[in-house]
This record gives sequence, C-alpha cells and structure tokens, in this order.
Amino acid sequence: MRPNRREFLGTGLSAAALAAVGAAGTLLRPSPLEAQEPPTRPSESPKRYFLFAQPDGSEARNVKQKGILFVNIDDGLAKGRWEIERVIEVPYLSSLRNGNGPGIRGVAVCAANNRCYLSASQGGKESCRLLCVDLITGNLIYEKPVPGLGRLQVTPDGATIFLPVDWFAGESACAVDAATGEVKRLYPARYFHHLAMGPGGKFIYAAYKNHPDPKRAPGLHVLDAKSLEVVQEMTGQDGVLVGSEPHIQVDAAERYVCSHCRMRGVAMQMIEPAAKKVHNLPNQTWRELWPDFAKHEELTKPGRDGKAWADGMPSYHGIAYRPDGRRAWVAVEGNRPDLVEFDFGVMPPKPLRVVQEGALRSGKGWVFTSRRGDVLVGSTGRVHDGQSGKLLGEVVYADGSPIYESKPCEMHIRGGKVVFGSASCACGYPAEAG
Repeated sequence: MRPNRREFLGTGLSAAALAAVGAAGTLLRPSPLEAQEPPTRPSESPKRYFLFAQPDGSEARNVKQKGILFVNIDDGLAKGRWEIERVIEVPYLSSLRNGNGPGIRGVAVCAANNRCYLSASQGGKESCRLLCVDLITGNLIYEKPVPGLGRLQVTPDGATIFLPVDWFAGESACAVDAATGEVKRLYPARYFHHLAMGPGGKFIYAAYKNHPDPKRAPGLHVLDAKSLEVVQEMTGQDGVLVGSEPHIQVDAAERYVCSHCRMRGVAMQMIEPAAKKVHNLPNQTWRELWPDFAKHEELTKPGRDGKAWADGMPSYHGIAYRPDGRRAWVAVEGNRPDLVEFDFGVMPPKPLRVVQEGALRSGKGWVFTSRRGDVLVGSTGRVHDGQSGKLLGEVVYADGSPIYESKPCEMHIRGGKVVFGSASCACGYPAEAG
C-alpha cells in the first residue's frame, strides 16, 4: 500500500499550507492518490520507521540522497528489502559535504512534539548547528549555532536537549532549551565525550576521560535532567575505565551503564551507579570467543602484520538491547563488522555466539534494534533478525545500492502523530504494552 499522505501531514493542512512547506525547501513525496485514503484510526497499529539522516558524519560512503529518510520497517519485513518511503530535505543538510567529520553526528526524535533534532557541521566549530524539524509537516523549526556537535539526547517531554560537543569544543557538553535551541548551560571543558539517557528521561549518563581534578578522572556522571546538576559520580578510584572514545549505553531498567573501553585487559565494563559496582569483561581473542573460526580458512591466514585475524581481539562498539534487557547484540568495529550476542543477565556479560554479516564490509560498529526487538540494523545498512541474527536484507536507495548509517533511530506514527521516538544512540526500551 502506498504511504498515507495524512499519516504524515495530518488532516487539516490546506493546499496553500502545503505550498508554503514546499517553498521552505522541504520535499514531501506523497502521491495525489494517497490523499484519498482514509486517515489512520487511533486503534490501529502505528507505522514503524527507521529514520536515516544523511549525510552521516561517520559512514560517509555512497551518499545519494541528503535529508531525513523514512524507512518503513514492516514493509521491509514483507519485501525483504528496506526502501525509502519519504524524504524531508533540509537546506543545511543539503549543503553538507561528504567526509569523515563533516555531516550529521546525532539524531533524536521526541514524540511529545513530533520533532526531530539533529546535530551537524560543515567541518568546523563555526559551522556547528542544531536543527529542529517537524516530522509531520516537514517544516524546519529552527537552525541554531552551537559550540560543537555529538550524539544528542532529548528528554521525553521535549524540554531539554543534552548535547556532547566533543568534536570542536574540547569534549564538553551543553544543555539546550529544545523549544528555542538556545544553550542553557555549558559544562566545563574536557569533560564529556558521550551521553546516554534512560527511557524514563530522568537521568543523563555521561562518561568523561578528563576532569579539572585529576583524582576524579576518568569517571561517570549521572545528571538530573531537570536540575541539570550532577547527582552521582563514579571515578577511576571506583574502578571506572574510560578509553579514548568512551561510548556508553544504558539498559531499560537503568541498572547498568555499558562502557566500551578496551584497555588494561578489559574489553567492556558494566557499571552499576546505584550499587557503585563495576563488572569487567576481559579481552578475548576471536579464537577464544568464537570456536567456529576454524571453519573460515581466510580468518586463520596471517595478514600484513603477520597475525591471523582470529588472533586479534574484537573492538566492541554499539549495543542493541533486547526488550527483556537480558540479551543484547554488540557490534564490532573494523573491517569485519560482526555481531556478538551477549547474555547481560550475568555479570560480567557472557558472550554467546558470533554472527558474521557475510561479505567483508567495513563498518563503524554501530547497531540499532527496533523497540520490539524483532529487527536490528547495522551501520552498513544490513538488517538482521533480532532473535536469530539471520541476515534479512539491506536498506537501499532506489538503485539498490546500500545506505550506510551509523545513527539510525526509530519512530512510530499513528493518526498523524508521532507516538514513539528514540535517539540514535539508543538505550534499551522495555517491551511495548500489549
């Protein structure tokens, strides 16, 4: 079925309003026939979308369409091929060049106001922008200069954006008024690299490598999303390790903050802020982690450095939590973007199995799961079954070439309104009601 025009635009926009939207530089692609379809009933299941924002600042390959791309999850499951259903073109995004650094570095969706927030840059601090776009009308709400860019988070009520500005501001962070785009607070320089937020939106989790007081570095801060104050801290004295780029994510219950460190013999840490405990997953070679490596002859041949791939250690990166919070998929960064399934119900986490994506395709090691946990998509555009890890297909452009995206997020639309939205660096989410 063709996408329902009213699903995106609501039922009250006039022809003049639609013309104004087009004049503002936003491209909406409904068919005239779609306007004849009845509006979606509130009792019906929402339409589920992956949102891809291009050009991606990390996966800057094969960019053929710039803007916010809507990819229908369930249509893709039916076809075995995930295609673009709608595009919102934003002038600033269209002006971005491709390359590692410039581009989009963070995306978050807020269901409370139907808005999408994007952090992007043309390649320097002076060009860093925070953009706000209405996902239903396609209107650009604002485009504001900000001190830097990174993987942002927005509170569920649409009040505050937390933005790590590590790329050009010395690894700091700021709190922004989501309604206006104005910075409310800039945290001290050399503080935060990566932020995570639990599904409740009450707390922000921030890993930092450096601190004005060296005795307190590295560490993890827990910030109150309303007061903007630090309410809890764990430091290196508590056993916290923070690598060169501390990527962190939090589970649905907000019990554990997972940090990928790969230092001092530790591959991953599970940090319990409430209990002030740290659980370390030791480094393992692929031979130790994956008994089936011997079935793949190419993995045992020495490379240019004289070492076989199987003797190397995986560099864990993105995490895709399942709704039950016990199992999770962890992506590996590098030339072999494999997926490793972990049991997070035991501490330290226990690796269960490795799933290869098939063809060797370099990736940044990000993976994102749907809220239901039925599908997951990697930064190489490949889509897997959320339970078995089986490769199902790819997210592609109209010509069939893959869309690379390290910052996908999810959005549900029902009755002309966004009813669920996530951020690109997603936390775990509890199972959907019903």
